[in-house]
Amino acid sequence: MKSEHWGSYTIKPRMRLISDNDFAGDPDGLIQLAHHLLSPSVDLRGVISSHLRAGDSWNIFDNSVEAGVDAIKDLLERMPRQRNIDIYQGSTGPLVDRKTPHDTDAARFIVNEAMNSKSDLPLFITCGGSLTAIASAWLLEPRIAEKVTVVWIGGPEHDGDALPPPGAPQYEYNLHEDLIAAQVVFSDSNLNLWQIPRNVYRQFNVGRAELFIRMGMAGTLGDYLYELLAAVPVATEKLGFAFGETYILGDSALVTLTALHSTFEADPSSSMYRLAPKPGIDDHGQYFHADGVPMRIYEQLDARTTLEDLYAKLVIHEALR
Repeated sequence: MKSEHWGSYTIKPRMRLISDNDFAGDPDGLIQLAHHLLSPSVDLRGVISSHLRAGDSWNIFDNSVEAGVDAIKDLLERMPRQRNIDIYQGSTGPLVDRKTPHDTDAARFIVNEAMNSKSDLPLFITCGGSLTAIASAWLLEPRIAEKVTVVWIGGPEHDGDALPPPGAPQYEYNLHEDLIAAQVVFSDSNLNLWQIPRNVYRQFNVGRAELFIRMGMAGTLGDYLYELLAAVPVATEKLGFAFGETYILGDSALVTLTALHSTFEADPSSSMYRLAPKPGIDDHGQYFHADGVPMRIYEQLDARTTLEDLYAKLVIHEALR
């Protein structure tokens, strides 16, 4: 565990966290990881590198899981005060059916942390890509459902909440990385799930001018993170795509719903959700009515508090180097 002294104020961990993301893909995952690493209320127990979908435009690697590990290590080299973090490799591909887990180091780590930890702190697992590792962990040991809260960015819009964005593909991006794992988590498991669907994570739409000033000029770590983001429009514009003036930092919502809980009656109190039974997910990536265990469906996120917290922590990190 760690604590952080900001002036006369000491912040200690309030939760354990496992961060699971496709770190070789969109660099917003590395922004999220850096932010969690800079957040003293979080005891980051380990980081899981998960796979990118075969055929995905982000996936230019022979092994996207190993590429994600390299990206994590590159980030940690720039964060010496937070460098001592265990990294676990997830599955290199999606589940083949709803009964067979991928018995990986990542899945076993989740089971061990959930079932064998002596800590009284609650355990959150944040998933910014596929649900492969957590679905596999539950298939290996269903009792973890009593021990964890899963926060997932993914899934299409729910009926009545919003329409899909113009030109949206059939499958929402993170759902498409492992549809079967999502079916396990939604339809089969009793895991406690907080979902951030596509229409909600797109609320983290940030101006590139803001990112340049507030992130890119916030010291060496901020400059590094900004350049990761800046490389994306450069690459797409070479392909004839006009990127525009904004970037969606969707994975930052994982920080909003964990590190930034309120002081009293601890909860992500400035973000709005509703409780509903888990729906099923069909083979076309759409929901259907089912009476699953209750889940949180987030409808609005406090992006401003999250971004200002990130910018401030980048300045503090630079001052304490």
